Amino acid sequence: MNIIELKNINKFFGEKESRQQILKNISINIEKGEMVAIMGPSGSGKSTMLNVLGLLDNNYSGEYMLDGIEASKLSNNELAMARNEKIGFVFQNFNLIKELSAKENVKMSLIFSNIYKKGKEKISKKVMDKSSSDILEKVGLKNHENKKPGQLSGGQQQRVAIARALVNNPEIILADEPTGALDSKIGEEIMKVFLKLNNQGKTVIIVTHDERVAQMCGRTIHIKDGVVQ
Repeated sequence: MNIIELKNINKFFGEKESRQQILKNISINIEKGEMVAIMGPSGSGKSTMLNVLGLLDNNYSGEYMLDGIEASKLSNNELAMARNEKIGFVFQNFNLIKELSAKENVKMSLIFSNIYKKGKEKISKKVMDKSSSDILEKVGLKNHENKKPGQLSGGQQQRVAIARALVNNPEIILADEPTGALDSKIGEEIMKVFLKLNNQGKTVIIVTHDERVAQMCGRTIHIKDGVVQ
């Protein structure tokens, strides 16, 4: 069963003479529970494709079906809700708030989730605290939840970022160069976390330029000059 279907996705930037096509008739399917790498040289369009997959960019032509929902026709509020409920994001540079503890950084996802729960039951503070602590324990940071990012190693910060992505229990994890800021040993440990998540049924999509990372995934999608090879 496909959780993601892109059909003839075209994406342009700029106007008139400076108009440039970044994605060219992209059509891909990703099955539920797959672990997929997206590879391509700098400027190939892979980050733009990740923005489309992550519902961060809805300004394109073509059709995007996300778990049976036609994402290409969602309103901005519906996009925000789907993004919050279905997708967890992990970034190369962690994107943690340095003034907050690890637990508080994770809890931010639940706070944002409450914002979009219009007419739905809100998550209580007690549940937020327990969920944040539980997910940090799952990524091996049980004894570090009160530390701020500056007190953690790069690998630990990325684990916090993964915990933050997971706390809403999304079906899809999107990771943009998640090992890029880490040395090879720590990067391998982070990949083991993604493999474990995939074994638990999560769909994991990783944008990477690292062949070793791609080899740990079940399938690699190559993109060059905006075209899937």
